[in-house]
Amino acid sequence: MARPDLVLLHPPSVIDFRERALLAGPVSDLIPSTPVFEMYPIGFTTIASHLESKGYEVRIANVANKMLMSKRFDPERFVRSIDAGMFGIDLHWMPHVQG
Repeated sequence: MARPDLVLLHPPSVIDFRERALLAGPVSDLIPSTPVFEMYPIGFTTIASHLESKGYEVRIANVANKMLMSKRFDPERFVRSIDAGMFGIDLHWMPHVQG
C-alpha cells in the first residue's frame, strides 16, 4: 500500500470517554447519541473519491469506532504511526464535540 497523501480521521466526540464518567448535557436530550454518530461523515467518501480520481492516495480512519471496538486500542499511538502527507479531522457532530 502506497503512502497516503491524505488521511481523514474521525475522532470520537470525547477523546477520553473510556477514562472518565460522562454526564449528558442538555443537547443530548434533543440529539441523542446513537451508533450512527460513530460513523464518519459521508463527505469523507466524497473527498476521498474526488482526490483519488486526481491521482492522490487517500485513507479514512474511523478512530471513534476503533476505540469502541477495542479497549486496548491507543488512538495517540495509532495516529503517530501513520505516515501521511496531510491529515484531515472532522467535527462532524458539533453538538457532541468536546469543548
